[in-house]
Amino acid sequence: MDKRALIQTKCCFDGNYQDLINYLDRVEAPDHVIKHWRESVHSDLCETSRLFLNFLASVQALVDHTRHYIEANYSEEEQFRILYEKEKGARVANVPLRKFVQDLRGYTLHWELPIMTATASIIEIHEGSSGSFTGKMEAKIALNTSRLLQWDGWTSLSKKYIRQHPEEIVIRELSCEYYELISQFFQWMHEEELKHLGYVPTRTDPQ
Repeated sequence: MDKRALIQTKCCFDGNYQDLINYLDRVEAPDHVIKHWRESVHSDLCETSRLFLNFLASVQALVDHTRHYIEANYSEEEQFRILYEKEKGARVANVPLRKFVQDLRGYTLHWELPIMTATASIIEIHEGSSGSFTGKMEAKIALNTSRLLQWDGWTSLSKKYIRQHPEEIVIRELSCEYYELISQFFQWMHEEELKHLGYVPTRTDPQ
């Protein structure tokens, strides 16, 4: 497998993540909630589901393509392969978040789209000198964990993650945390592979 193909997969992963977050930025913004929440919440949830499905699909694609790339280009005895397997085990393999997202991909593609809920609330209220009130609004789109637990396909690590979120799993938090975890590992892998290949970066190389 060519490294260029793997980089394209990572670009798809990055793009699907950014599309999801950009959309959440818009529909969870206080101005949108105040002016359009009531009439648009159904379409907002449908579009969030579509974008989240794309993100989950690219999650598994990146996992599979990375594994195929490593297996095709490095034998089990090569130093980089040994280091990669060790670091993967230390950084991501046994992380409940990582396993939950991968299991959620199976749930979403082969069982049903997860039920999402949208909530908005005032989290800070201040009274002005004239008697008027101002407040800070918070809106979020989340997964209902009780519905998720009706599926019998969760692994033990996924169940551990769900138990850490007994009522709901917020889409933004889940996606951001997973993206950060995988991006950091992918960056480490890229840099270590360059070292293994004897490549010395110069000041003119792109970051």
